[in-house]
Amino acid sequence: MWGNVMKGNNRRRLIAELVARGPMHRAELARSLSVTRTTTTNVVADGIACGVLCSDEGLKADVGISASVGVLLTVIFRAASTLVLITRVDRTPLHSLRCVVDPGTSGQERMEEALRRVREVVGADGPQVLAAYVAVNAQIDSRSGEVVTSSASRLWGGTNPKEYFVDALGCRVVIDNEVRTSGYAQYEAGGSHVGSLLYVHLAYGIGCAQVVDGVSVRGARGGAGELGHVSIDPHGKPCECGARGCLMQYVGVRTLDERARVVWGEGANSSTLVRYVRQGDHVAQAIIWSLADELSAALIVALHLLNPDEVVIGGLVDGLGEVLAGPVEHSLLSRALPLSVRGLAVRAAVATDVAQAGLGALLSMEEVCDELVDYCEVAWLDCHES
Repeated sequence: MWGNVMKGNNRRRLIAELVARGPMHRAELARSLSVTRTTTTNVVADGIACGVLCSDEGLKADVGISASVGVLLTVIFRAASTLVLITRVDRTPLHSLRCVVDPGTSGQERMEEALRRVREVVGADGPQVLAAYVAVNAQIDSRSGEVVTSSASRLWGGTNPKEYFVDALGCRVVIDNEVRTSGYAQYEAGGSHVGSLLYVHLAYGIGCAQVVDGVSVRGARGGAGELGHVSIDPHGKPCECGARGCLMQYVGVRTLDERARVVWGEGANSSTLVRYVRQGDHVAQAIIWSLADELSAALIVALHLLNPDEVVIGGLVDGLGEVLAGPVEHSLLSRALPLSVRGLAVRAAVATDVAQAGLGALLSMEEVCDELVDYCEVAWLDCHES
């Protein structure tokens, strides 16, 4: 009796370890689980015989969770592309694709195309999708899946991505905003030395994402991170939200394009500004320092409330984060409360795999991991009972 309990404990712990860390060879598993290599080898052999685990030949081959148990799905809807990633439960990629999309394509059409691509890969008789992470480029209620109507999300009007994918896949679907997924990607790129990160996404609006100890902060319904609607001037420019002086009216890409055209003529845009800054143009550098002051006015509020270790600046315009990071850091260090910026680093966003970050965000959720471990363990037990 006691031996069966111990086997069960080791079985569950082994599954949980593979979900959390990915495939490992038997010696690594033995060290991680604090059991003998013989015990690990026996448990692994049983899991492979039951079709729950998989491994190549040899004791040094990695052990993973078989795709026959089920797979995980990540779908990221970006402005001009859709990213799809299908992995095993142990994070091993199986299929990855990027679909170029006309930015004017409706959300409904984009969801239908993504689902069609998934079904092409998985097939009618293929493995079941056990959990999915879906991120859209619009403000969305993470509980209900309702897209909040605004000019920025008009293409998603009348859709409910959560309901759509739950109905289609019959599994747990985690809904998020694409900016938060990009922020999680930057967190993963920063490594374990960063406990708390604030990511700023400069686009037509200004999105913001916070990650603390590996968990993305979404707020009660996914509404966290609307940095673009922090007012930096109560008597300033009117905003589509009804307020005045919102940050996006000063640092948004449309405004940057306008500033560039005023200085360098028709055809100039934000990329022109970045190019001239890199060439040492004094007017361009003055504009960047002005932008840094305006962005910092809103970021100071965030730093005083959230006190992150690191601020990362990215967005639609290549190179903008690189030319802004230094001036923004200088402005924040000189204007914010000393404790809120002690040890603070400001850097430009780096190239990342956003779809892989979506998988990381999904598996950072304890309840999702628990469900996956439960599912694998039940499949293992059913094998012995059949």
